[in-house]
Order: sequence, then C-alpha cells, then structure tokens
Amino acid sequence: PGTPPVRFGRLLGGAVEGRLSRPREDRFHATAYADLLNSGGFVEVPIASTGTSVSVAGRVSYSALLISLMANTLSQEGAGRVRAGFWDYQARVEQKVGRGRLRLFALGASDDVGLGAGENAGSVGGGVLSRFHRVDLRGTHPLAGGEAEVGFTLGTDALGLVGEETQPRPPSNVLESQRVGEYSLRQASVSARALWRRPLADAWELELGGDVEHRRSATVLTGNALPPGWRPGDSDADPFKKPSAVATFSGVYATATWRPSERWTLVPGVRLDVYHLVPGQTFTAVEPRLTVRHTLSDTLTLKGGAGLFHQPPTVLLHIPALDTAGLRYGLQSGAQLDVGAEWRAAEGLELSADVFYNPLRRAVEFDVLDVLEARRRGAPSTEEPSTRGYAYGLELMARHPLGGNWFGWVSYSFLQSKRRELINRIGDDNRVVERVLATVPFAFEQ
Repeated sequence: PGTPPVRFGRLLGGAVEGRLSRPREDRFHATAYADLLNSGGFVEVPIASTGTSVSVAGRVSYSALLISLMANTLSQEGAGRVRAGFWDYQARVEQKVGRGRLRLFALGASDDVGLGAGENAGSVGGGVLSRFHRVDLRGTHPLAGGEAEVGFTLGTDALGLVGEETQPRPPSNVLESQRVGEYSLRQASVSARALWRRPLADAWELELGGDVEHRRSATVLTGNALPPGWRPGDSDADPFKKPSAVATFSGVYATATWRPSERWTLVPGVRLDVYHLVPGQTFTAVEPRLTVRHTLSDTLTLKGGAGLFHQPPTVLLHIPALDTAGLRYGLQSGAQLDVGAEWRAAEGLELSADVFYNPLRRAVEFDVLDVLEARRRGAPSTEEPSTRGYAYGLELMARHPLGGNWFGWVSYSFLQSKRRELINRIGDDNRVVERVLATVPFAFEQ
C-alpha cells in the first residue's frame, strides 16, 4: 500500500510486487497435492557439487473437466460438447557464480473455454483461448561497494477466438469437427533491466537503474473469422478493428533512502520514461516521488507518499496489442497521495490503515463493448478520447503474522472512482439525440 517506488514505471494505479523466495539448498524437497479443484506438484533439487538449484512446479485444474462432463451429460444428443480447462507452470534454475548468482526463471499459463461443433454436418462451434509465457534471466553480483543486477526477459501473449465446423474429411468423408477460422491478437516482447544499489553512509543508500521493453503486436485472421464488429471494407486504421503495433518503452530512475534518525525514513526519487510508437510518435514523462515513514513509538508508525505517474491508454479488458496500439492517443497522467499508519496493537495483532486520493489529470480508458456499440450505432469516433477524473478511498487491515503455527488477515477496502464523460442519449430510433457531460462512476468503482 502507498506510493510505488520509482523502479516501478509506466503505471498509473497501484503496483503488485511478486518476489521469488531463495531456493532451499539443504536437501531434496517435493510436494504433491490434489483436491476437488486442482492437482499439482513442486520439486526442488539442490546440486551441492556445482552450486546449482533446480525447482519445477505445475498445476492442472480438473474443475473445468468436471463442468464439461456435467454439461455434456445434460446436453442433447448431437449437440456440441463443452470444453474448459487451464494449466500453469513455473521452472527455475539458480547457479552460484563466484560471489554472485544467476537465475533462469520461466512461467506460463493457458485457459481454453469453448463449445465444439456438433455431430451433424454443418454444425458450428468455437471458443476462446488465452495463453502467455515468460522466460527471465537474472544475474546479481557485488560491484563498486554495492550490488548490481542485470535482467533479460522474453515474453509472448495470445488471446483468440477460434471457429469450428463439422465437415467431412477426405478421403473417407468421415464427419469431424475442424477449425475453420481464427481471430487472435498476439504480442511478443523483449525487455532488459539493470540496477545498482549501494550504502553511501550510515544514513544513506543510493539506487540507480533503468529498463527497456520492445513490443511487437499483430492480428491473426484466418478462414472466415472477423474481429467483433468488423465488416469487410472497413478501414484498418483504427487499432480496435485490426490492431497491430510496434513500440519501445524505456526508462531510467534514481532513488535514495535517507534515515536522518532512528525514527525517520525518507525515500525521494525521480524517474524519466520515453514511449515510442512506430511510426514516429514519441512521448516523454518525468515522475518525482517521495515516501516518508516516521516511528512514533515501538508500536506505532506513520507513513505517507506522493508522486506523479504516467501510463499508456488502458483497455478495460486486458487484450494483447490493444494496450500498445492505443499509445497513439497519448499518455495518461495523474498523481497519487497516500497517508497511513501501522500499529502493533498486541502480541500477534497488527493493524494498518491507508487513505488515498488520486487526481487524474488525463485519463484515456477504452471499454471494448462501448467501442463496438458505438460502431454499431454509427456514432462518430471521438477526436479527443481523454477525460479527467479522480479516485479516493481507504483500506483497513488486521493481521496475525506467522507465529504459533498459524497466520491470517482480514481487510476492508473502499474505493470511489469518477470520470467526466460525454454521455450519449439514445432516441427511440436508436440514434444519438444529444451528448451530455456528466461525472459518472468508473468501471472499477467498489
């Protein structure tokens, strides 16, 4: 909770940080599990002679299989068969190299939901397939009195609609379901990062870093598949019709941690990002940020943060290619202001509270359904899709840290988010009668 530090760039809202635990190197470890929803396993193998550790994990859910079996049992004979399933995996190899370490980490997941074509000739079906993979190579090593880290990541994302039809397959002409079309959005990314941190004195620590990411997005159209709402002869210029994009994001940052006394911690920082969309569109953003913590007593700590943030335009349903192609509409920008407190009320009981206010100077957020509906009505595209808005709220949490063989937490979150929007009033003839400027709740208000 609070204002994310400057190493997290190109985001307008909150940040979720995930860290890998260090591998256990004492002996072989293995875990397997199965329940009503999933089955999976985890294996960790240390190789002491080479300083290597190998970890592999995976999961397969058969809840979707049970749903499919039930739906297919209840369906009429000859109807299409429901299919649904997902899996994911992680794998890691970590190697000691002198005083440093190398880590190769891979993860991915797949979801497939659909309805197969029926048994009769000409029966149609289809489904939605979502899949991603990441491979990350990371190295750390002491450097110039501090520690340096270098990382390199490859990634692929895909989201697609597939069409199926029951057709005779030569030469026997046996009827079977065949894929007849596909509309999918695919994105490949290559990124690199580097950082160096070093304690400068008893009260100071410096961190410098930078990152660069290159994305290439494309649309795949085969057979008779068409994008939703897209008609032959439509212009390909709008990225929501046939999205494709090539973009490079790069940024550098510097931050310092200053502890002028045992009770105060100040973390000022600044970040510079450059967004480049081919062909020839470049946007630059400078983001100063500050986080402050003050320990009032052994049990009570006050905290606060403020900063500026930018992000490419948002599609309210994450779809590869659209978030990159939308950069043609410029950057979103806003601020984050946060204050809070942490209180160790008793042994085994920690309470925390955060209150935030985020004014949005420029927001560019596309709802896919609204875009398609506007096209069906023949409404003209908005020349300037940006708007203003704000968000405010609070979060309360009570937590029992790990101890006494158990842990747990309970939280309550409140969020109000508003936007200034031009609302279309629709007449009885299904045409736009007028447009009214109003403050309306945002999609993710809760």
